[in-house]
Order: sequence, then structure tokens, then C-alpha cells
Amino acid sequence: MLEEDIAYSFIAGLAGVALYLAVINRYIRTALNRGVYGEDKHKPDRPIVPESGGIVFLLSSIVAESALAATGVLPPRVFTAVLLVTVLAGVIGLVDDFLVLSPPAKILGGLVLGSPLLALSVYDPHLYIPLVGAARFTILYPVAIPFAMTVFANAANMSDTQNGVLHVSSLFIYAAAVFSGVLLYLHGGTPLAVLLGLPFLMLHITALKYNMFPARIFNGDVGSITAGALVGTVALLGKVELAVVLAMMPWVINGYGNIASIKGFRGRHEVSVRPVKVNGWEIERNEARGVPVTLVRLLVGDRSLTEPEIVAAVIVLSALSAAAALVIAVFTYTV
Repeated sequence: MLEEDIAYSFIAGLAGVALYLAVINRYIRTALNRGVYGEDKHKPDRPIVPESGGIVFLLSSIVAESALAATGVLPPRVFTAVLLVTVLAGVIGLVDDFLVLSPPAKILGGLVLGSPLLALSVYDPHLYIPLVGAARFTILYPVAIPFAMTVFANAANMSDTQNGVLHVSSLFIYAAAVFSGVLLYLHGGTPLAVLLGLPFLMLHITALKYNMFPARIFNGDVGSITAGALVGTVALLGKVELAVVLAMMPWVINGYGNIASIKGFRGRHEVSVRPVKVNGWEIERNEARGVPVTLVRLLVGDRSLTEPEIVAAVIVLSALSAAAALVIAVFTYTV
């Protein structure tokens, strides 16, 4: 029964949260001692903050997934596919954190993230369309999976700009995914969006405590790429693709604006001009030519905002996007 499986899913989430809380403070101390840190450039005093803290999120996600498999909620093949996606995303993120991947390499890495879903044939080639229902795309759907996964992973990676933004936006995405998954299950579909989404939702709530303003830790690429890959996995396996895409609209706006404005997908080290300027605690739009048009730059507009004000604006945008996703979900799964 779904109620029993949800209870197991909640327990799996608690297992992941327990590991996160047990490890995170030790990781912070270790990272500071070993020089794994960077400056928080959106604050006037530029405090030193430990980087690549997403490795704790990665390990906690693996624990949650393993607990789901141990309780029988996740079938063995599905568990293996999800685990492989998580590990691959973590490896790609760690390599990018410490060696810096080129943009083509990051795109290729994102494409590889779809390979476990394809190799283990855990996907369903049906796409649920509002007012239409399930439409089968036997050839197109598997072809699209690698491209979808690289979009999810890199969109999350590009969105992790301010303290707490990645986790806050992910909370709304997973809330929309879980709600949509409940509707789908009640109308004869898979409950995977609920059972996978709930533990990851719990992990983002926990991680937010350490990444929210003022951040005690940065996620790093290992955290953001893993987060994006897991969102994509939940969307594809849980059959809530359209709802998730709508709910992640802040990621979409940021990614599209960034790529379109600089005419291509470039690494952060290739962009010499920052989209915003820091003036004390205020963040202002940079008027220089060739500046990437990011979501933060759009939110700042002609005024100046503090970092918490920017995060609050992202919360509002994420909430509106999630609300739109819920409306679409109703018309997709119940009509």
C-alpha cells in the first residue's frame, strides 16, 4: 500500500538526514583545515566558506537510496539505476570542483548521466500530456533521456549562485513532484515520484540550514550537479516530467538567459565579467558589455538588493512556478 511505502520512504529520508547531520560539521572543520574553501564574494568582508560541501549531500542521498532498497520500496534494477546516476553525478561534480571541466566535458558528462536509466531499461516511454493523458514515444523518449539529464544537471549547477538558492528552489520542485506523483498514483500510475522525491526533499531541508544566508558551507559542483541529476531522475522515473519542468522555471530562466546572452555554454572561469556588482551588503546590476543575463541580474533590475532579498524573490518565483506545476498536474492526471 502507498501509505506503508511512504512510511518507509520517510524512514529512508531520516537515515539520509541522520548521516548528513553526523558528518557535516566534521566536514566543515576538515575542509577549513585542508584549504578546501573559497570567498563568499557577495558579502563586503568576503568571508571564507568551506567548498564542495555537496559531497555530504551526495553521501546522504546514497544512504537514503540504499535504505529505500533495503525496505523493498525500490526494486533492485531501479535502485541500481538511481545509485549509478547519483555516483556518476557526484564524480562529475568532484572532478569539476577540483580540476575544472570544460563546458563540452560538462555537457558530455551530463549526457552520460542518462546511461544507467537506458542500460537498465527502467524508464517508461510514455509522457503524460495535459487533457490528453499518456502518449507513447517509443523511439523519441529514450533518445531524449541523455539530453534531459544534462539539462537538469547543468541547470541546477548554474542556478547555485546565492546562499540557499539551490536548496530553496529544489524544495518547491520536489513538493510539486511529490504532489503530482500522488495524483498520478491515485489514477493508476507509478508512485515513484512520491517515494523517491520525499527523501530528497528531506535532505534539501536539512542542507538548507547550512547553506542559507549566511552560508556555513558551499555546495560546490558536486552538490549542484548531484541535486540536478536527482531531480531529473525523479521526473523521468516518476512520470512527472512536465510538472517538474514547470516547477524548475527559475533554473530554466537562469540557464537560458545565461547561455543566450553570452552566445553559448561557457564555464565560470571563461566569463571575465560578473553579472552583478557588490556594494557593501547591496548587490547591483553590472552594466558592462558582455555581461551574462542571469536570474539574479534580472531580479535586481535597476535597483539594488541584499542577498536575503534576492533569495526571497527566488522563493516567490519558485512558489509561483510550483503552483503552476500543480495546476498542470491536475489537468494532466485527473482530467
